[in-house]
Amino acid sequence: MKVGFTFVIRLALEAFAPAQAFYKSLLPVFTGLLMLFIAQPTMASSSPHEQIVNRQSSIVNPIVIPFKLVGQSMFVQATINDQTGTFLFDTGASDLILNSAYFTGLDEQSEVVGLYGEVISVKHFLAHQIVLSGTSVAKDIALVLDLSAMEKAKKMPIAGILGYSVLKDYELQIDFDSLQIMLFSLKNNGRREQENPYSSSDAFDFKMSGHIPYLVVRLGDKTIRMGIDSGSERNILQSDMLEAENFEPTGQINLAGLSPKVKRQEKGYVKSLRIGDVSLDKLEVVLADFQEVSQELPVQLHGILGVQFLRQYKVAINFQLRKIYLWQPTDTANECRLAICTM
Repeated sequence: MKVGFTFVIRLALEAFAPAQAFYKSLLPVFTGLLMLFIAQPTMASSSPHEQIVNRQSSIVNPIVIPFKLVGQSMFVQATINDQTGTFLFDTGASDLILNSAYFTGLDEQSEVVGLYGEVISVKHFLAHQIVLSGTSVAKDIALVLDLSAMEKAKKMPIAGILGYSVLKDYELQIDFDSLQIMLFSLKNNGRREQENPYSSSDAFDFKMSGHIPYLVVRLGDKTIRMGIDSGSERNILQSDMLEAENFEPTGQINLAGLSPKVKRQEKGYVKSLRIGDVSLDKLEVVLADFQEVSQELPVQLHGILGVQFLRQYKVAINFQLRKIYLWQPTDTANECRLAICTM
């Protein structure tokens, strides 16, 4: 058997729940913290994996993709093999993931272990064509699983999740003001074909743990690794990374994975966090124990920087150069930059 893995962080619905003691209402957030232990049979030479060809080279550049925010989740329209639907835009997912309600996969070949140890069956699907904004951007082997809990949380049909395997050959630029994503084609040296518009002060080098980009940051006296994940609504931090003096609790929140199981987690503000020479006075995080899942990655992560963090800036991610660019909109008062802007 051939074993691989993927790591998906997702936070979904924010809505009110029934009143409980000491609370008039609760604000539940559902999170999919999922490690996919993909046990696949060794493929023969005629396997679908070997039928996949390289990305098309003659495409519109850049590809401009409108997105909508549902809560703080980013959703785009995409077409898979002539079937169009709404997809979560998730740089933290390793693969194209399709909802079994709308896509029929091959015979079950794999199982996945979810946030709370639940086992989920996975099938595979040959995506001959993945189209975004009228442009064919990729071909891929997709994972097919039940996303009904995610649909229930968001109260909308969700065809699937667009992950790293679809996006890795492009430079992504995300503008939360105009609600647009731009995909730029890259040259052989990993640089975009257009002139790079970013200044050196906007750039932060990241490393990769499998398919997940992460920043090495300082939290007080500790060095920690924070993944960058557009599929996570909230920032998440491993609870044992905190010292009491660096955390200001603000309440609790409900977290759920792709299954209906829910757990309560503490949230609050982290102080004394530094990204390079940039100091963030306050960063709101949800404390969660995903160490058991994270330790299956090549490099264990201690937290996630999600949309809650990313939407404060204009963002560009280049997986080939391993750089993330964060800058403020030009109309921001006093030319406020990352180093001095409040969260």
